[in-house]
Amino acid sequence: MEFVHVIEEDARDAVMAGNHMILKVNSSYPNTDTLQIKSYDWIDNGWQCMDTLLTHGMSDNYRLINHPEGSELVLIHNQVDSNYTTLYSYSPENSEWSLQDSIHLEQIGLTHTMDAHRLLISHSGNHHGLYSGKVDYYGLNNGVWQYLTELIPTTLGPWDKIGKAMCLHGGKAFVTSFELNDSNTHYDGALFTFNLSGCADPVACNYDPTVPFDTELCLWPTCLDELACNYNPTGCDGGECLYPMNSADTDCSGNIDESDLNACIDIFGCVGDCTLCDLDNDGVVGTNDIIILISLMD
Repeated sequence: MEFVHVIEEDARDAVMAGNHMILKVNSSYPNTDTLQIKSYDWIDNGWQCMDTLLTHGMSDNYRLINHPEGSELVLIHNQVDSNYTTLYSYSPENSEWSLQDSIHLEQIGLTHTMDAHRLLISHSGNHHGLYSGKVDYYGLNNGVWQYLTELIPTTLGPWDKIGKAMCLHGGKAFVTSFELNDSNTHYDGALFTFNLSGCADPVACNYDPTVPFDTELCLWPTCLDELACNYNPTGCDGGECLYPMNSADTDCSGNIDESDLNACIDIFGCVGDCTLCDLDNDGVVGTNDIIILISLMD
């Protein structure tokens, strides 16, 4: 290990946001009553301070969260005296940072975790009891964090303290509790798994308003009629079906052309259930059908 140089003498926290390093530091003497959030870039084999995001009093409690798949930064600002939390979202423009969004929370945020488009923040208590805990779920939409829902297990006691530790992985959230549906201290904690995958498109058949901007599992309306040209069994009912103008219009284009001729040649010799190309209705796609089709071509 090689010691390079001192960046800040009183750094309290650090995260990487893309190629930028963010430090939470106490201001140097004699300004020991202030706290600053600073951004550093690696330039000429050393970290150089490029921007100061904010400066506040030492009584203000800030927590840093880095965006694991980008360069965004989220600050959790807990004001204990006022008993509320504000979430600030920043993004870099070159080496300067700009505030993109802020959310006011009615309770103090205790623990937090985030991924590319989801954020979990836990609180000390809610309507389930003073120390039951509470986990709020947010989604990122066009740079703005939106509250989606509260993650509530089927059983939650007044002393459970849910949200002691949390993580996001794939389409699931994993949340621990100090107790399990308990009113006393028995230290029998639990790990809860919440499924966050789903469909966020209001047009889809399986739209779920609690899903944060994920369309991977969406089912959109398609045509489920096997006789239609655009039959698609992978969707859900409600899609528009397109039908041929006659059995020679194999691609539903409204015209009889070379593509229809090629399609009928491909099934030449079909016997029985020949929905397309049996123009003389004899149950067989044969030479006479090809002659009729050619006479109909544009």
